Amino acid sequence: MILYRQYVGNNVYSSLGFKIYQLVFEHNFTTSRCFKDAGEARNSSAPGKFSILYDLENKKYIMKDHFRHFIAEYPEIKLINSWKQINSPTEENEVPGQTNASGFVPDITELPMNGWGGLVRTNMLDINYNVKFSYLDGNPGIWT
Repeated sequence: MILYRQYVGNNVYSSLGFKIYQLVFEHNFTTSRCFKDAGEARNSSAPGKFSILYDLENKKYIMKDHFRHFIAEYPEIKLINSWKQINSPTEENEVPGQTNASGFVPDITELPMNGWGGLVRTNMLDINYNVKFSYLDGNPGIWT
């Protein structure tokens, strides 16, 4: 499944079922390099990179069911996964042994979710460089 984007002002939206989703993060790894740091991962409009993750802490993203709803799209293979979780992934830190984000509930799982448990802030360090591997982790609690 591919989501079709609709542009309204500076915002990008997609719909799935009867829900409207706002684009908060996109990384086209075929045209750009990795984000240089957490600041860029939270807020970027560089070519091939888009992020307003900083804004996920805003209460406007909490739906009537008290969850935040997310979709991860994999356009190269035309598959999506959707889920909901209670906290913003930028606010919930990874906890050793806890393999799901708070309130994680899978919805559409076109791509196998082996170990997928929602998104949280990662704590996993690259011991060679003493830096975090990524800003967010979709397989929490496994590597910490």
